[in-house]
Amino acid sequence: MFDIYLPVAEITVSAPLYLGLSFVVGALSGALGVGGGFLVTPLMIALGMPAAVAVGSASGQVFAASYSSVIAARRNKVIDYKLAFFMLSSGAVGAAAGVLLFKMLLASGNAETFVKLGFMVLLFSVGVMMLRDAPVRSVASSGLIPANGGGYPGAITRLLAKRRIYFPRSGVKIGVPALLLTGGAIGLVSGFLGIGGGFLIVPALIYLLRAPLAIAVPTSQLQVLFLAAFGLFSHALLNQNVDFLLAALLIAGGAPGARVGMRLAGKISGDKLRPIFSIVMIATALYLFSDLLIPFESGFLVKEMQ
Repeated sequence: MFDIYLPVAEITVSAPLYLGLSFVVGALSGALGVGGGFLVTPLMIALGMPAAVAVGSASGQVFAASYSSVIAARRNKVIDYKLAFFMLSSGAVGAAAGVLLFKMLLASGNAETFVKLGFMVLLFSVGVMMLRDAPVRSVASSGLIPANGGGYPGAITRLLAKRRIYFPRSGVKIGVPALLLTGGAIGLVSGFLGIGGGFLIVPALIYLLRAPLAIAVPTSQLQVLFLAAFGLFSHALLNQNVDFLLAALLIAGGAPGARVGMRLAGKISGDKLRPIFSIVMIATALYLFSDLLIPFESGFLVKEMQ
């Protein structure tokens, strides 16, 4: 009952299950100011969704969740449009390269392995980082981190200081090469894995580029919105791996979830939600690791009867 057949994925799934999944991820994402694609995609793979379809279709949920966040941030006038423009200019190039890389691996038959490996590394790394993040966030928000380049190796310091531009909304000077390289690298990961990249953009803006936390989160949502839209249509045109019925399910659950999450953000401290988010990421990473070692044909919730 309430099962739905996905024509591109060529499988039947439970509509309430995917609506609930996208709602929960959307709520957590809205509360913490990240896109959520980096979590909903591997969770779909764990549920038995073909990796190629999961990567192509997840951008729909990311787009919906980010759109809600951007509207609210625009109303509050906390987006640094100049900073977002610089990062998106190279992010779009990186995203295009990521989609093309996915296309090459898809043709060679290795896309699923590399997608699982990529998510495993990212989820585990970010999950551990978020568990240990509270002391660093308190320092960053208090303005105690030194000026651009402080504490970095010489090469990074020089890159951050080269051809610096002042961003009045964020109140920082940032080197253009550092901005473009950061945006391009995040775009590459975003295009390849079908994610918005918010969980990468926010730390990059805060810890590498020294943007204030209050500006970094909403500005990242604007970048995620455009990267998700770009990834969705690029994968649909080049790789034909977007199941729009699945994307519609994810949007239907993710958009209201993000609105609920934004309301929660004003009532529940992110420090209380962050450990839950981190544990889910680490557990999903460990599942993907086990799946790479001992592949499950249809995911842990979709098993074939022998």
